[in-house]
Formats: sequence, C-alpha cells, structure tokens
Amino acid sequence: MNANPNADVMNRRAGLTWLPLLIGALALIVRLPAAETTQWPISDAVNVFFSQLGGIASVEVADGKLLGKGHLIASKISAGGDGIPLYQGWGSVAGDRVEMKDGAGEVAVAGALGGGKTAEAPRQIEFTESYKKVADGVFLVHVEATFLTEASWSQPLSYELRFPAADYEGGSLLLVDQDGVEKTYPTDAGALPSKGATARKATFSKGAWGVIVEPSEETGMNIFDSREWGDDSLLVRVGARQPWLAPFSYPVGTKQTFEVKVAVRKSN
Repeated sequence: MNANPNADVMNRRAGLTWLPLLIGALALIVRLPAAETTQWPISDAVNVFFSQLGGIASVEVADGKLLGKGHLIASKISAGGDGIPLYQGWGSVAGDRVEMKDGAGEVAVAGALGGGKTAEAPRQIEFTESYKKVADGVFLVHVEATFLTEASWSQPLSYELRFPAADYEGGSLLLVDQDGVEKTYPTDAGALPSKGATARKATFSKGAWGVIVEPSEETGMNIFDSREWGDDSLLVRVGARQPWLAPFSYPVGTKQTFEVKVAVRKSN
C-alpha cells in the first residue's frame, strides 16, 4: 500500500508513534451480570457483546469469536512530554461510568475520556457512540466527540477494532486502498504491511465467516499488526480525516464526527 505523504491523519506514519500507546495500555438486550457484558443480537447467528463502559467486548458466532474489543482511544501529551493513553476502559473513563441505553435496533452510549474513578476528575473528551443495526449481521458505529480542555495530543482520537491474531490463524485480510486496488494478505505474523496501511475497506476472513469494515467518506481508516511490537492483535483504527500535524491541538469545544460500518457475513 503506497501512502501519500500528505494523506489524512489515519496513515501509516502513525504506526511507530502509536506503539507506546498500545503497549501502555435494539431490539432485545440481554443482561449478563456474571460476565459483566451486555448481549446485543444483530442476527440469528451473530451477537455483539458490550463492556460496562460502552465499548465492544466481542462479536461472536457459534463457531467462535470474530472480533475482540472495540473502543475509543487517544494519547495526550503530559507537561513532561510523555504520552498519556486515554481509552474507553477502567480508570480512563470519567467516573468509571457511562450512560448506556438501548432502543429499537440501536445502542446509545454517552461518557467522557479523562479522569478516573471520581466524577470530579478532569474530563478531556466528551463522547457519544451510536451502535445501529442496519441489516442482519450489519451495524454502524457512529462517534461524536467534543474536546473539553486545552491540550496537546500525540495521537488523535480514533475508534479501534481489535481482531485477535490467534483467532485468525490461517486466515486472510483483503484490503482495498484509496484507489480501489485490492490486495490480499495472509494473517500470519509479519505478512501485513509494516507500520500500517491506509485502506477504504478491510475484510477479515476466518473459515466460513468474514468481517467487513468500511468507514464513511468523512472517516479515515488505518490497519496495523500489533505483533510488530509484542501485542497480539490485528488492528483497525478509524477517526476524523485531518492533516497529520503532530502534536495535535484543538480549541475547547472542537467537535469531531466519524463512522464505520461493520458487516459479519457467512460465505455461501
């Protein structure tokens, strides 16, 4: 995949600078207290499970897991110049809580990144997420975010989908680049483009099942193999299109919106 040097923020140059961040860090809703997840069926065969903080915990079929975690992630620059990872997880979501509501075919989440277990902790980014079923096995993730403080960011806000490499052993990844050119990679370690690759569409295939990830026109997408730095997943990150001008600074009140479609399909 050939990256344009003036490409959007979600480009392969992000590969190296994301490493410290990664290392450091409706129809019917069925509550499962023991597992601390929420089950959202999007077809007779496909279930999405949500964490208590509104991110995706997994997407599963009877044959196993097709997608691991899905959540917001960013990295703020501290006064000392270090990157402080913020993500949609415990200790990084303000108050360690979100508002989560379900309706006809949709799950809505509202919260803020930054802070911790106390409601008074400083909030950095306020966000809403909408998970909307658009067809059997197909849903949209729509994110709206507002920056609440003056800060510098080594990595901008994105929504990250994690595909555990162990679950895709012997599988394949089909990428469609910005020019519509398709290329298929085995999901074996070291087979994917080094330092990431921009893409307009990604299809992860495993046995009879496939997961297709496609951002909206206003959304950038980048693919990484985190095994390059000792992690264990194939990563898809989507975020607002913007010039790559790190460090990033946004006036208080800056709003960003991005969206990605995830389709779970079984081959005939």
